[in-house]
This record gives sequence, C-alpha cells and structure tokens, in this order.
Amino acid sequence: MSSGNHSLPVRLAALGLALLLPACYVVQPLPTPVPAPGTRIVGELSDRGMADMDPLLGPGATEVEGLVAVADSSTWQLRVLRVDRRDLTSETWKGERVSFARSTLEDVHVRRLSKSRSYLMAGGIVAAALIAARLFNIAGFADSGGGGNAPPQ
Repeated sequence: MSSGNHSLPVRLAALGLALLLPACYVVQPLPTPVPAPGTRIVGELSDRGMADMDPLLGPGATEVEGLVAVADSSTWQLRVLRVDRRDLTSETWKGERVSFARSTLEDVHVRRLSKSRSYLMAGGIVAAALIAARLFNIAGFADSGGGGNAPPQ
C-alpha cells in the first residue's frame, strides 16, 4: 500500500483533532469587574455594541475573543483573536488591538486552558493513533499472524 492510500485516515484524524481541541478549554465567569492585562476573554456584543463596533469588526459581529491589553471600568482594549458573526461564521484575527466601550460587551467570560482536559485529550490522541496505526497497518504494526517469519521455500 503506498503512502497516498493513507491520506484519508490522516485527514479524518486531523479533522477529529480539530473538532476536539476546543474541549481543552474551560469558560468561567469573569472573577472581577475589570480583567487583568493578559486575561483571555470571550464576550457577546450587546445590540448597541453590534452597531457601534460594526466599522471596526465588520458587519454582523456577535461575539469576540481576545486578550486584554488594557482595561478600566469604562473601556477595554483587546488584542482580538476571533470574531463570530450572525451568519454563524467565525473569523480568526491576529491580535489586532480594538477598543471596546464596556457597554458594548455583555456576558463576558474568561477562557482558560485546562491542563487536566489537555492531558486527557493527549492520552486519547495517542491511543487513537496507535489503534489507527494497527487498523491501517501503518508504521510496522502489521500482525505477522504466526509469531515469526516463515522460512523461504
């Protein structure tokens, strides 16, 4: 079997990994009214926020995720990482700084990497990779069927 024949299992494994990676994160309520710099937050845009932020975030933005650069009780400046839109699309950003009036964001939560979930995920990925290698006869995991090599005839 050529290596090209393994492309479907590899693609399926990559898709499964991409779908499971968000499970490594936990979302918790914001512990303080003003988040500390470096805090990763996710917040929904209020109705007014959708209208006010439209020129900066683009049309139909409903939720933002970013790292707090500077924050006080009235304005938060975020390094934006993701913008979700009304049409159910999600757009990745590269940390561009955007200032938000505090009134434009509601239902704000902290998003943190969970070490325990990440360790469980890593263990599951390794187990799945070993099972897939065995099933698809990859990387020398072939079952020889008799415990040894048969002598030449």
